[in-house]
Amino acid sequence: MSKNGLRNGNGGDVLEIKGLSVRLPGEARPVLDNLDLTLQPGEVMGVAGRSGSGKSTLIHSVSGLVPWLHSAEVHGDVDLGGESLSELDPGQRAHLLATCLDRPDAQLFLPTVRQELEAARRLHGDSPIFQLAGRRLGVDRLMDRRITELSSGQRQRVALTVSLAASPRPVLLDEPTAHLDSEGVRGLVDVLNEGRRSGGSFLLSEQAGWRVANGVGSWSRLEYGRLAPSPSPRRLQCDQPQPAGRAVVVATRGLSVVRGGRLLLEEVDLEIRKGEIVLLTGPNGAGKSTLAYVLAGLHRPAAG
Repeated sequence: MSKNGLRNGNGGDVLEIKGLSVRLPGEARPVLDNLDLTLQPGEVMGVAGRSGSGKSTLIHSVSGLVPWLHSAEVHGDVDLGGESLSELDPGQRAHLLATCLDRPDAQLFLPTVRQELEAARRLHGDSPIFQLAGRRLGVDRLMDRRITELSSGQRQRVALTVSLAASPRPVLLDEPTAHLDSEGVRGLVDVLNEGRRSGGSFLLSEQAGWRVANGVGSWSRLEYGRLAPSPSPRRLQCDQPQPAGRAVVVATRGLSVVRGGRLLLEEVDLEIRKGEIVLLTGPNGAGKSTLAYVLAGLHRPAAG
């Protein structure tokens, strides 16, 4: 233990969850029920399960957000390297493990990307995994951008890089691909594989598990508060939609959008017809969400 009561963690420690039960306020049944889990160095473990099954609660309980910040009745223990973390608050646990939340806005507080990365470097050091994450997730191209000017996918890349800086200490990832484009997912998988080879350990919850299947060694499914081994998730298949009607319900003409001094959309012409399902795809920061905000009347276009 260090003078301030924190372990001097350098990674390579086993993370153990023993008999963890969590009951949320107003709920008759516990969302986690006497749950056991062991995460070894060099292991990447995925947790699947339906929405509301307790995946985020599991991540938050290990990180200390439950019950320190989110009220709950908690029993059991979380150990790292044979020492209990249960009496440590989230700030103290942040020196021993890292967490990436499913909402990057909830954990990015500094004005620029460079400042966020410098804060992570001061906390965890300048590890090879940290440097690799910056390159593979493209964060090194965003260094002097303001956080508020980034797209949700770009903010997710920054939050992931900040958290991955802790490796080889355990890293907890809650829905890490939620805002990532395909390039970002490939970069994350590369970092997970390299982190595993260098002795890091990663526990992640994921709805779209097939996206990171090549980077996850084992899967468990969380159901009724318990974990059970599960095969790697498969990509969902949907029926082909019926042809769209002829009536145009939404249209844009010459739509241009500027955000943070950057031209994101230029002279966009778009028609959406009755009964039509339109998939809008593109890299993080291309302007997909911005277009949706403009169509919903939440942002004003510069022209069109």
